[in-house]
Amino acid sequence: MYKMYLVEEAASGLSADSRLILRREKTRPILQAIWDELIKHEPSAQGLLRSAINYVLKARDALTYFVEDGRLEIDNNPVERCIRGIAITKKNSLFAGTHKMAEVWATYFTLIETCKLNRIDPRRYLLWATGEIERTRGDIDYALLTPWLCPVGKIET
Repeated sequence: MYKMYLVEEAASGLSADSRLILRREKTRPILQAIWDELIKHEPSAQGLLRSAINYVLKARDALTYFVEDGRLEIDNNPVERCIRGIAITKKNSLFAGTHKMAEVWATYFTLIETCKLNRIDPRRYLLWATGEIERTRGDIDYALLTPWLCPVGKIET
C-alpha cells in the first residue's frame, strides 16, 4: 500500500490523463501483486482472516476504480476528515435535551460547516445573517442568506 501512495505523491499536480498513465504503469502491478497474494492465501485462511480476504476480493473493482480514472483520488481521507465533525456533532446532539433543540443545533452546525467549506468566517457570517434578518424584520428570502453569498468574512488563502 505504501508504494501506491508514493505513486500518488509523484502524480500530485499532474493532469488527469497523466495520472492515469502513471497509475496504469506503476500502481496496477502493485495491485496485481496484492490480489495474487490474497488469492494464493484465501484457501488456507480461516475464520476472520478468510472473511477479510473474501471481502477485499469481492470489492476488487471498487477498490481499483481509481486506477482507471485519473480524476479520482486513491482514497477519500479528505472527505472523512470533513465529516468527522459532523459525526461527532450528530452523536452529541442526541443529548440536546429536546427534539427541537437538536434541530436548532443541527441547523447552526450545518451553517458553520458550510461557512468553513466556503472559506467564510462563521462568526462574521452569523453576525451578517442575523443583521440582515433584523434589518428586514424577518421579511427576507432566506436563500439569500446562504454562506456563499455572504459579502463579508471571506478567509484569504
